[in-house]
Amino acid sequence: MSAMERHYLRREVYEFARLMEDKLREHDEDRGVDGWKECDWGWLLDRLEEEMRELRMVFGKIDLFNDDEYGNPRIASEAADIGNFAMFICDVLGLLDGRNER
Repeated sequence: MSAMERHYLRREVYEFARLMEDKLREHDEDRGVDGWKECDWGWLLDRLEEEMRELRMVFGKIDLFNDDEYGNPRIASEAADIGNFAMFICDVLGLLDGRNER
């Protein structure tokens, strides 16, 4: 894989990463820019499962087939939380330190 291919992000991946970063920045002041690094992976996994429950609750409150001003932003927000906690777990386990590049 060329260097150019390695750095290419699909539009959807890029947009989702931006949602994740927006969610992280909401808490920079109170939690720091990398507060998860001191967390235990088991605790992070519990929080990931809690975020999954929150996303399921949002789906239970909305009508997916209608443009929902409440639901769509909440789905994106909860999904970004899930993505962030999955990233936190990979990070504290040392899986994002560049050793796993293809």
